[in-house]
Amino acid sequence: MNIKYYLSNGKNECAIRACFIINRSNQFKANIPFKIEPKYWDSKNQLAKKSLHGFEVFNERLLFYRLDLLKQIRLMNLDGITDWEKLKVSIKHHIKTGSYKANKSVTILMGITLFIEDKKMNINLEQ
Repeated sequence: MNIKYYLSNGKNECAIRACFIINRSNQFKANIPFKIEPKYWDSKNQLAKKSLHGFEVFNERLLFYRLDLLKQIRLMNLDGITDWEKLKVSIKHHIKTGSYKANKSVTILMGITLFIEDKKMNINLEQ
């Protein structure tokens, strides 16, 4: 998978969009939490120009964000998320919340039920 950065349309500060590409038919774009003025954006290198005050820090954070996205995509694949549509949803969820997994809350009743079933299995195995 490849990730490229593009600016969204706008005159002042524009959101940076990440384009996730597997091949020509499997790609999508999503806004990431970075903004920059178009006059400071180098579209060829997909980084901030040197004329931006603090461009080193901005570019470093942008590169680390790309690495984090690639890491999360690998983790999604390890967790069995390989279908393109499910992967897109998980990536968008990760960008929005910082985690690609939906919170699975375990209620006390569910926990007690799981505990009792586990104990039953252990008792049946001992007999």
